Amino acid sequence: MITGIELWKKIDERITSDPDSFNMNIWVNECGTSACVAGHAVLVNSLPGESPTQTLERLAGELDLVPDYNQVGATLLGLSFWQAEGLFYHTRSEEAAAYVARKAREGETHA
Repeated sequence: MITGIELWKKIDERITSDPDSFNMNIWVNECGTSACVAGHAVLVNSLPGESPTQTLERLAGELDLVPDYNQVGATLLGLSFWQAEGLFYHTRSEEAAAYVARKAREGETHA
């Protein structure tokens, strides 16, 4: 299971390489080609052949959570309830993409 800074980096790579795959107005579209931050957190952890719903349900079971993008995404990303609330429900796509990029860089060390 990919979590924490590694997950932030993978989400940043996904939305940087394909900006159309990022949309804060939906959790995940049916085919998994567009998602918000929480949706991408789930999609990064998908297994070959799994639908977004199957991935969400599997991760929720592994994390002992209800299958909810908010809860599963927050847990995978290491966000508190209030951090997730602000990011997932009150942030536009452009602001969220910048936040993801900042979080992805937090793990980098500079000599």
